[in-house]
Amino acid sequence: MVAFDLYVRTDTDAAAVEIKDREKQIQDHIQRFCEGLSYDQIQTEEGKLTWKNRIKRELNLVLNTGKVKEVFFKTLIIKP
Repeated sequence: MVAFDLYVRTDTDAAAVEIKDREKQIQDHIQRFCEGLSYDQIQTEEGKLTWKNRIKRELNLVLNTGKVKEVFFKTLIIKP
């Protein structure tokens, strides 16, 4: 089980507005993407960094305006 809140830093204000406007759609996309990850893949610091980079890549694939520069976990709870 994984529960998390995240926030992102974008390269433009327009990208931040798009993320806010499409919040539910983007949440769903991230949740579906994360379903494929295992506990072992994300329990280490290296795994968390890889996970953040994958989330960034996935967000950049769905954004129409601007790019995500960084992903940060505000809250992260991981249980096997």
